[in-house]
Amino acid sequence: MGTVAGRLTDKIRLARCDITKNPWAESQYQITVDPTFLVFKSGAVIRRMSGVGELITSLPDLLGSLEGPAGGAAAGGGSSNTTTNDSSWLGAPIAVKNYSNITQSVELAGLDILNANTSLGTARTLFEFKKPAGKGADGVESDTDEQLMLYIPFQAAVKLHSIHLTSLASADADEDDDEAPSRPRTIKLFCNTHQILGFEDAEERESTQTIELKAEDWNKNGTAVITTKFVKFQNCSAFTMFFVEAERPGAEKIRIDRLRVIGEVMGEKVDMNKLKQQEE
Repeated sequence: MGTVAGRLTDKIRLARCDITKNPWAESQYQITVDPTFLVFKSGAVIRRMSGVGELITSLPDLLGSLEGPAGGAAAGGGSSNTTTNDSSWLGAPIAVKNYSNITQSVELAGLDILNANTSLGTARTLFEFKKPAGKGADGVESDTDEQLMLYIPFQAAVKLHSIHLTSLASADADEDDDEAPSRPRTIKLFCNTHQILGFEDAEERESTQTIELKAEDWNKNGTAVITTKFVKFQNCSAFTMFFVEAERPGAEKIRIDRLRVIGEVMGEKVDMNKLKQQEE
């Protein structure tokens, strides 16, 4: 293993960060286990390992993928960006060059949500790195009706290319069961809102983009890829998602399990020089 690592000195850089001295890192990267190991590529987190045990289990695959024929494939992922059980789960591959998963750039402390069932997950739940369980508090459901409002700010302005929306609500639920959550159908996006919009305001205001999802837009992971009207999201510091209507007729609730944002950070990315480089 040491021999392999030695051959990769021109491809990888090891650094460590004491979160007691850098509390911004604990918040920004959702550090809940000590130690936590993060793998970055182009300023974005592509793999997360919680604890030494997971690091030891994952290390051969990580080093092998870096050394493999692709010569610089994303660590921990081979040629695909979709993982099944690691903590940086993606529900769909990133099918566009030059853009990456920038979900870590979401300002978690500034998230806001309206009409969510408070007994289940919060807005932060949508940005968990792990694969969603598809039930209970590991997701968000609307409360009094099918509509949901979500405000998503960024730590720096981004070019927002697409949104990966995962909903594990059953598409085959009985239409007479209005309590069973549904996937969303109609969604409105509002770019560069400075705070969350009220429902009346969102109904009256012209949206930056309106999306109508169809059954075929959802993949086997329960994820739909929403491609933005890119020219309108070139300098996005925050956006609001208004979930307007449910997919299943008569449904009074919608469920969202995960969100991922794909694009490019325009402002300051992760400054690895802030971290203390380990001695060999």
